Amino acid sequence: MKFRSVDQAFALIVAIITMASCQPEQKKMVLSGTIDGITDGKVILTQFRADEQIPDTADIVDGSFVLEKHFAEPTQVSLMVEDKQIPIYFYAENAEMTLTGHADSLYTGTITGGVVNEHERVYREGTRKFFEKYHMDSLYKAYSENRSDETMDEINAARELYDADVEVFQDQFITDHSDAYYAAILASRTTFGLSADEIEDIINKLDPKLHETDLIKDIIEEMEILRVTDVSVASFVNNVPDVDYRVDIGYPGRDHVQVKYLGTFPNDDICALKYDGTISVIDPDGKKIRNFETNMTSDPTALAVDPVTSNIYVFGTLFEEKEAKFRGKTYKQKIQIGVECMVYDAEGNKVKDLELADVKTSTGAKIVNGRLFLADYRSRKVAIFDLETGKYEASIDDARACCGILDFGVNSKNEILLANLGAFRVQAFDMEGNIQYSFGKRGRGINDFHGCCNPVNVSYMPNGAIITVEKDPTRIKVYTETGAHQVEGVQELVKGCSYIPMTTDSKNNVYLASVMSGLVKVSPAKSNP
Repeated sequence: MKFRSVDQAFALIVAIITMASCQPEQKKMVLSGTIDGITDGKVILTQFRADEQIPDTADIVDGSFVLEKHFAEPTQVSLMVEDKQIPIYFYAENAEMTLTGHADSLYTGTITGGVVNEHERVYREGTRKFFEKYHMDSLYKAYSENRSDETMDEINAARELYDADVEVFQDQFITDHSDAYYAAILASRTTFGLSADEIEDIINKLDPKLHETDLIKDIIEEMEILRVTDVSVASFVNNVPDVDYRVDIGYPGRDHVQVKYLGTFPNDDICALKYDGTISVIDPDGKKIRNFETNMTSDPTALAVDPVTSNIYVFGTLFEEKEAKFRGKTYKQKIQIGVECMVYDAEGNKVKDLELADVKTSTGAKIVNGRLFLADYRSRKVAIFDLETGKYEASIDDARACCGILDFGVNSKNEILLANLGAFRVQAFDMEGNIQYSFGKRGRGINDFHGCCNPVNVSYMPNGAIITVEKDPTRIKVYTETGAHQVEGVQELVKGCSYIPMTTDSKNNVYLASVMSGLVKVSPAKSNP
């Protein structure tokens, strides 16, 4: 730009400065903190987005600090003193906020300021009365002392009543605070595992202005996907007749305990990975054929059998130790950093190591059509690799893993069934990661998935049926053209939020593992003795 005079140039500069000064100042959170037990150091504030942790720091000077940051929306964060453990969690928002606490026990500190934290306090106080109503504290204390099944049954019964009361209270809280951001947070928690219509009913209780927040926009987007992908049972198990499955009471499964993961050889022998890294090969009648050691340096987690070569791919999660300080003591903490893969032939001879990139954990594995499929709980995905080279090809992302569990099934058409337990449904994907259909929702009915998160396992059957596994309590369901059918006679295989290993064979038999009780064989009724 060419100016005709100095005055003209000066006038333009003044106009630019004036315009800039008229811009509204961006609102920020101003967090002022007073921390006892420390004079100088740093505080670290971390917000979590998927697997990404975004830290901010502020200096502690004479036991105090000030941390300023803008948040597009209220965000749950953690704040800790550097080199200390156990942070305090709260909702950060663009307001003046204060923290008081002690460096060695910051998690017991007090946060004031901000509307979201105040609403959370009111909500927690409201739900606490139900905890007291059903004497949950004393029940949990009793169980910690006696570890009895009777006490756990009492806890489960009380928890069911507690959950029912909280559900009513939460619904009323959302209605009474329909324009509050914390109501949107509660709504987002409530919608997990619901149908599209049920989600819409909850969203419609919120003030329309909250529909424009990123939190609710994501839920609305998921709701629209569900409208397209959720299907009836008959549509994905067409022409699969009902099959009466029963527990094979003559199967000697109690000989095979401490099983971590299961696979099947082409000849229908079973391959079992033990917690100590040992591999057991078991014939269909339950007889152990051989054992061998894997000598893994990692924590053994999963295996997959190549249906062409019968080679066994054994996986373990690698950790590195990190030191952390808490109350003046130094502790070692394990951090997941990757996956180890060793390949053995069916006789137990080592064939090779396979390097796998872009995965941090291994919680499930299958081999189909020259591809290796690996569930990565930490990264919330199923990664797909070339079986020979270990080259990363694709992934199915954004799984709602829960309780350290994520597994799946694959059929010969490369259709992937994900046991998306945090979402209370099974989802089917193609090789490009595009969702094809889904089924299930949170609930107690036969077509629903119950508990804190389910199902923990899913598999295609050779006869075209689909089988799912739920924990706590154990429930095995077979899906045919007439819907879901629960397999009778299956005892409780695990306690609490624990994974249940499963594999199937070419004769439509199903094998399940219990850490303490061994293997259970479930078969079509005609194959039972």
